[in-house]
Amino acid sequence: MIPRFDVATLFVDMCMAVTDESIIGRAQRAGKISVNYFNIRDFAGNKHNRVDDCTYGGGKGMLMQAGPIYRCYEEICRVSGGKPYVVFPSPQGQVFTQRKAAELAAR
Repeated sequence: MIPRFDVATLFVDMCMAVTDESIIGRAQRAGKISVNYFNIRDFAGNKHNRVDDCTYGGGKGMLMQAGPIYRCYEEICRVSGGKPYVVFPSPQGQVFTQRKAAELAAR
């Protein structure tokens, strides 16, 4: 069974443009890995596929609604047949280091 990577994003075309023309693209073409993209907007559940929400407390910027992200995650679980290991980049998360890269590569 080849490693499966599921990417939930608002920018499927941009992600595909990068990964299809890189080492990842060569690995996909060689059948070494599988990369599947899910557009979070497809899970918005509203007329305009809007996923943005206002910040709490009235500050500048926008937030993503939790609902579409969670529904996208549920779909990934459904099509992959189980709960995948999740890497969710966040400003509050851990710094990505060489050690973390090795840890993820071992998965």
